[in-house]
Amino acid sequence: MCTLGVKDAQVQELYSIDEDSMRDLGKIYGLIFLFRWKAEREEEEVEVSCPENVWFANQVVDNACASLAILNIVLNCPQLDIGEHLRSFQQFTFPLPPTERGYTIKNFDFLRSIHNQYGRKTEMMAQDIALMEASTKRLTDVDELSEDFHFIAYIHKNDALWELDGLKKNPTRACTEDNWVSHAAPRIQQRMEAYQADEIRFNLLAVDELCTPNWQKEEFLALEEIQAIEKKLDELHPEWRIVLNSRSELSDIPPIKIELLSPEIEELLSQYQPKKTQVGKTRAKIQQEKDRLVRFSEYAIRKKHDYTPFLRRLLTIMHNKRSFRERLGGD
Repeated sequence: MCTLGVKDAQVQELYSIDEDSMRDLGKIYGLIFLFRWKAEREEEEVEVSCPENVWFANQVVDNACASLAILNIVLNCPQLDIGEHLRSFQQFTFPLPPTERGYTIKNFDFLRSIHNQYGRKTEMMAQDIALMEASTKRLTDVDELSEDFHFIAYIHKNDALWELDGLKKNPTRACTEDNWVSHAAPRIQQRMEAYQADEIRFNLLAVDELCTPNWQKEEFLALEEIQAIEKKLDELHPEWRIVLNSRSELSDIPPIKIELLSPEIEELLSQYQPKKTQVGKTRAKIQQEKDRLVRFSEYAIRKKHDYTPFLRRLLTIMHNKRSFRERLGGD
């Protein structure tokens, strides 16, 4: 997201959409569902004309449904800082109908350059062409396609849940409830149940608030409170640290009698330890997030690298040295 210029937002993979799984996430701006695309009968479509303040684009560009799903989310979140490039693109395309917005994506050099960084030459094939051609057909056999995958987005706007599918002419309005995530879950589950029981190739992503800045602010405020408590305790009882350590189960210092301490000191000590524990937990969450971002950065580097020239050269050398039969144990 930061490569696109979007600040304080991230994309995370979800393994469940229940309340417990949502609790550890920041504010959810949208959901992205990846599934094996199947043509839907026209009578099952429940579309409305695109509202003026909902940014929605049709998919008219090959191999770009994931990027389109992200755009369909972040360009509908006024609370997000989407950066100069996306903001200019949003302002330019808002007066256009969804189809024209889709065509402008094709000429959006900023997005195309970022999109292509994550696609190897071997992956930049014409898979979406077949998908788009098939989506225009009126099929009686909805299982005619088998290996075309597609991304769609879910957002909450205008007090409603919207399903933004770039292969449809307009967005689909699902419900008008505030708790939109809980209403998106059964729609996603319904899509999954439409496939055979052995189909497991689904993926669910959340575009949510980056929690690290809030955690860092939380840590900073807690540290300020700890320093204030320490300063007050130093004034009231210079040896308060010895008192606190003596109460630890791991300490060899004989416990100092509680009655020797004033109620004010006891109150400060009762506030001090929870604050220290809070800081420790917050720092652990920040470190976990940093580790996750390092792993993703390493994956992104490998993903963007094109190994085709290396493999071609390696196979050529092995062929010239007649190494294939030796490696395979042949004669």
